[in-house]
Amino acid sequence: MANGIGEPEANAIFDDWEAFARYGFPKGHAADYAVICVQTAYLKAHYLTEYMTALMSVFKDDTAKVALYIVDCRRLGCDVLAPDVNASGLDFDIEVRPDGRPAIRYGLSAIKNVGTGAAQAILAARDTGGAFAGLDDFARRVDLRQVGKRSLESLVKVGAMDSLCERCAILESLDRILSLSAAHFRAAEVGQLSLFGGAGGVVETLELPRESEPVSQRQQLTWEKELLGLYVSDHPLTPLMDELTQVVTHFSAELREAAHEQVVCVAGEISHVRPYQTQRGRAMGFVTLEDLQGTIEVVVFSRVWAEVVGWLEPGKIVVVRGKVDNERGDPKVLADEITVDLTVVRPLSPTSAANADIPPEDTPPDPGPEPSFNTTEAWDHVAPVRVELPPAQVPPSVPVEAELNEAQVALTMLTDFEPASGGDARMITVLIRSTGDKDRDARRLRRAHGLLTSYPGRDRFVFHIYEASRRYHLEFPNNTTGFCHDLQRELIVLLGEGSIQVELLRLQ
Repeated sequence: MANGIGEPEANAIFDDWEAFARYGFPKGHAADYAVICVQTAYLKAHYLTEYMTALMSVFKDDTAKVALYIVDCRRLGCDVLAPDVNASGLDFDIEVRPDGRPAIRYGLSAIKNVGTGAAQAILAARDTGGAFAGLDDFARRVDLRQVGKRSLESLVKVGAMDSLCERCAILESLDRILSLSAAHFRAAEVGQLSLFGGAGGVVETLELPRESEPVSQRQQLTWEKELLGLYVSDHPLTPLMDELTQVVTHFSAELREAAHEQVVCVAGEISHVRPYQTQRGRAMGFVTLEDLQGTIEVVVFSRVWAEVVGWLEPGKIVVVRGKVDNERGDPKVLADEITVDLTVVRPLSPTSAANADIPPEDTPPDPGPEPSFNTTEAWDHVAPVRVELPPAQVPPSVPVEAELNEAQVALTMLTDFEPASGGDARMITVLIRSTGDKDRDARRLRRAHGLLTSYPGRDRFVFHIYEASRRYHLEFPNNTTGFCHDLQRELIVLLGEGSIQVELLRLQ
């Protein structure tokens, strides 16, 4: 208006700006990202080696992302070579192999504990005098005072110095190697005779252990996973990548991104099998798988365990289908099926022990808006009845949240309850204690309600919610459930032992 525009026109202009801001800004971003998406897809399709080399160099400090990119490279037929002090650069580089095919060489600075300074000291010596002829030559030309013991040890463990000497021999002599290199460079700085030889012709070589035991393949893989984020050297699954990519939905590093209870298919080599017996005497087990990115913990309940216990053993390569549990620390897979068949993809059974009555492609129904313990808001579409009861002590048997440890994963293995018969139904009382985290409490409440309503039946249910010194009674008169062992098991996994009370209820 100060610029001579009338008030109605000024308001109209402002309203147009406000309306545009509701979609124009996001739309502009979407268009820009779409362009970048097409450009990067084109580069990946037509310049795979160059694109992935640049991508891994950008994210070299994020081992989890590098691990995913390397698995993607292998899936697409692009080889990734282990780090080597005679071949690697500072970052990931393209290397042409003897057969003319390009490959990606792992960068020295991408190794955990090997900083840019240590890598540059090695590369500067190599650029000056060429490839290192041996360990003596390496220690004489590289000032290991700039590299440090920790960096040198990491280089050895991932195989970056395999072209110079065996890993065990170097690891057993690290202190001597560092000492002789430091003495050589100190002497050179003051113009004295070097321990490695000089004007007087005196030469001292590194005396390494002659009978060092070779490092086992398992130990090498462990070091690689620790320092590189994945297995770079040969792995039992590498020859099977073509088959696995047709079956596997998630590798170990991708399980954290999976939704809780999402149906997945994983594969790996069994590294450890641990039988377990529940308090009711039922046999189950825990299995550790290793894939190209790391390890996967698999929980095998009684039904599946009875089918596989006869042949399940370390060294076997298996495919596991089941559901993800990622709400209790590292993600785990609750097995529905374990097989050695890498070629046949079968859907999960909707009536399996791990997934009973829950659609395998979906999670329990969403009960809608999240409730708040501190307000009188209601879930309108489920019509709960909220009543605040007199102050009460939280039952000691109700934990804040069930941890997926051996005893509780075994579920003890469920208490017995009387089946409904005739006109009798049951009242299911679910005890929930507040954790102090509103979002977390709301998620647990929604999941509990979703589990109950996903089992059809005539049973009624109520929630008793404990918060500080208050207790709330939450009824759902428009909802019913069908209480069974499978539902009880899933509620115990979610809320813990002692969180469910069952009593007969005669419907009027």
